[in-house]
Amino acid sequence: MVSLFAYQLKGHLCSNKAKGSTFWRGTLFCVSLFLWGVFMNCEFCGKPSGRYSLCRDCYELKENGEIEKCEDCGVWHYTDEPCECESEDEVATPCIICGAEANGYWFCRDCYRKYKNKEILLRIRNCTEVEFLDDTYEGKYICADGHIVKSKSEREIDNYLFSKGIFHVYEKPFPIDEDSAHDLHPDFYLPKEDIYIEFWGYDDTNIKYAESKNYKLDIYRKRKITLICMYEKTDAKDINTALDRKLALCEKGKINFEEKTAGDFKQPKNEYKRKKRNYDDYADGDVPF
Repeated sequence: MVSLFAYQLKGHLCSNKAKGSTFWRGTLFCVSLFLWGVFMNCEFCGKPSGRYSLCRDCYELKENGEIEKCEDCGVWHYTDEPCECESEDEVATPCIICGAEANGYWFCRDCYRKYKNKEILLRIRNCTEVEFLDDTYEGKYICADGHIVKSKSEREIDNYLFSKGIFHVYEKPFPIDEDSAHDLHPDFYLPKEDIYIEFWGYDDTNIKYAESKNYKLDIYRKRKITLICMYEKTDAKDINTALDRKLALCEKGKINFEEKTAGDFKQPKNEYKRKKRNYDDYADGDVPF
């Protein structure tokens, strides 16, 4: 039947003189294709697998995640063993982001796929510890000592402390309860002096920022920590002079140089109308000021 099909197909395309040779070529091609499909061997174990690259048993291993095909050389191997194409002398190294096995590379396969087209920030300590600052980290200003901070003013503060030889930590976690997700992160901490520094951005309209600032200040005040407040409006023009003065005059166990900005006093919408309506209920001279 295969031969007859090949003969009829080629008969319409070739002249009568070439029909004989075309018939045999078509027959040979179909037979070869049939034998190739029947006698194909499994790429993993070598057993006959019909027309498939894996036999039934090895296909089940693949579905169960026990074997995988190497992306580099295309050879199947057990998932818990390195591929033969990898060097035997290669030292096992962990991924610098997640710690998983990286087979001699900087990143494991999952992290490579996730971050290969992204810029990431890594903080290295003591030449042995690597801290991954995830891709949502806001820091982008590099200081003289290598710290990465979030604003130009913070960079000036960091550079000042570094130039004065004052040991400091940037955004050291400040725990307030057992849940680390609730930790505060003061901008700078000076361990030797036991002083915290917060740089408050200048924003007259951001109510949420003012609420967050007051929330942190209330906690600092209850804990009786020594805090120096820095402000964009009054201190950013000359960070060095401001820090010289505030470090010399700060008092222990207090919130030093606290100022109020317009955002602290801003009333929510309709607040004025609500209060005015209540004041109208009082008689003249009885308004409770």
